[in-house]
This record gives sequence, C-alpha cells and structure tokens, in this order.
Amino acid sequence: MITIYSYGGDIPLETITEVCQQLNIEVECVDDVSLIHGDIALCHSMSEEQWQSIVSTASSGNVRVRMSTVGLAPTPQPILRLSGVIVLHLINIPDDLNESDWKVIFRNLTDASMINLFAEPYTMHEAKRFFFSVYPEFLLSFSILCQGYLATNSDSDYVAVKKALTKMGWDYFKDSDNHAAIIHADILNKKSETKKRSWWLEPFENISVDEISNKVHKEWDALESNIDYAAVGKLLTELEQETIKNPAIVANAYLAITARLEKE
Repeated sequence: MITIYSYGGDIPLETITEVCQQLNIEVECVDDVSLIHGDIALCHSMSEEQWQSIVSTASSGNVRVRMSTVGLAPTPQPILRLSGVIVLHLINIPDDLNESDWKVIFRNLTDASMINLFAEPYTMHEAKRFFFSVYPEFLLSFSILCQGYLATNSDSDYVAVKKALTKMGWDYFKDSDNHAAIIHADILNKKSETKKRSWWLEPFENISVDEISNKVHKEWDALESNIDYAAVGKLLTELEQETIKNPAIVANAYLAITARLEKE
C-alpha cells in the first residue's frame, strides 16, 4: 500500500494513481495527515513542522518521501532515522515527472531489496537520481586514469587516441606556457608504468577487477543514456590481463565515459 498525502497544489495524483494501478500497487490519496499510514507514503506537506510530525509518527521500516511543487534539495545523509524510518526527498517537481519516471520510483520504493540500498550512499541504482545528487565515483576515477594513460601514449597514431586527446584538451595543455612546465619531457617513457594492471588498480586499494567491473556497470546503468557500454566493458576485460597494450581501447572507453557523464 502506498499513501499519497497532499494539502493541495500541482501534485499529479491522476498520473500517480494510474501508474500504481499499472504496477498492481494499491494506492490511496488522502488530504489529512492523520490518515497517513502504511509502509510507504509520499507527502506534500505544507510546512517543515508538519513534515517532521509525519516522520515522527511513522514506524520502523516505513518509508516517507517528501514532495514539493518547487523541488527539494537532495536527500540528506543519513536518511535512516534513529526510529528506523527511511526518509527521502524527491528532488524533482512532481508535475515534471513523466509516467516512466514514476514507474521507476514506485518499482524501487515497493521492492524491499531496493529500499535497503537507499540507505547506502555509494550504491547506485536507477531510482536514486530522483532523490540524491548521484556521483558516479568509479566512472569518474576511470575517466582520470584513462587520461593519464593517454597522455603517456600521446604519440599514438590511432584515430581514437587523437580524438580522445583532443577531448582532453591535451594539445592546448602541452603547448601552453602556463602548463608545459609541469609536463615532463620523458612523459612518453611512462608508458611501461601506465599500461600495468597494478597502476590502474592502485587507486581502488584491495578491490578486485570483478568488483570494480560490477560497480562501474551499476553506475553506468544508473545514468540515463543510450550510449553503448561495450567500450568500457572492453577496457575492464583488458584489466584481467597484466598489461593494457592497445591505447585505442583506452581511448574508446574514455570517449564513452565522457559522453555518458556529459549526458548526465
């Protein structure tokens, strides 16, 4: 059962109700806070005081989602109250969300295994973007590592490498009077270091390649885009070997990651 409370305003109750029906989720809409009950409630409260009252009367394991017609700041951490209530802020203005968005939200709110992940700030899944400022830390890390590798392979003739270097701003960087001094003359001699698997894995401490691959894939899936994951997957497969010998693989992965993050 999902309870929707609203004191008024532009809350798309008809769309919400229709989506719940499509997902076979029982839903009730109420206009009195005393009628809010059950495991999950989305609430458009009229004041901070009323919202705190709504949360304080919830039971351990209940989920309370705050909505606003002007949007809200991302969900603060920690979101699991001492009382055991999971508290979320819907970042988006409810009326701006389409039917597909609501389906993602309700599928995850009603899935016990997914609800547990909301309390883990560094775990990605498709619904967290509606409640959190999601930072894909593993994708960002690989973007940086790719740039380091490509800098040491900047003499490569691969078209993909040249394209990636341009995307990095490498030509401007290496020729700039302001930055040239920090680029050592022997940077190309660092190839033997950056191609080693140990160099790529060092920032992740004791995390295995399989674990890293899983986390990268989850972050990728959590970002909305139609960009193919294959190039990134190929780089991660390469990391199962002792060395990465083909700079084009790294270049294509970097271009895919950058495109994906820019879409976000």
